[in-house]
Amino acid sequence: MFTRKEKKMLYDPYFEVIRETEQFIEVRSANTGHCWSVFKNIYNAPRKITLYHKHKQSDRYFHQHRVCRTVVDAVSEIKSHDEYVLEEKAKQRESTARTERQLKVHESSGYKYKPTPSILLKGDWLKAAGFNSGDYVNVICEDGKLTILLKTIC
Repeated sequence: MFTRKEKKMLYDPYFEVIRETEQFIEVRSANTGHCWSVFKNIYNAPRKITLYHKHKQSDRYFHQHRVCRTVVDAVSEIKSHDEYVLEEKAKQRESTARTERQLKVHESSGYKYKPTPSILLKGDWLKAAGFNSGDYVNVICEDGKLTILLKTIC
């Protein structure tokens, strides 16, 4: 059902093709990792392409994103959506990049109840900076400076 030209647009290096059938081609965007299903509807002539979207491949379901006239329009919509997502992430990083907090080092019970220094980090500002519950972090300590990096697990 997809023409050679339409397939060529979706087999572009911008996308990773996940699955293909006669009626749809499922792709993942190289820029954002979002997954898309380009569904070709043979019955609804003026609006032939339904574009479905999910944020991660592990998400169970796609949701309908847009109805397009052509595969060209669908690819354009995907790229436009990716630009929007990347701009929003950049804005979020800029707004949280200079987040500074003053915290007190407390004493808590350590090994064999020995008093041990302790720092508690909590708050919505951590989420705004990209740290979510359940995430793993790496902590680097150098000359009185702590660097906390979000650990990416593949």
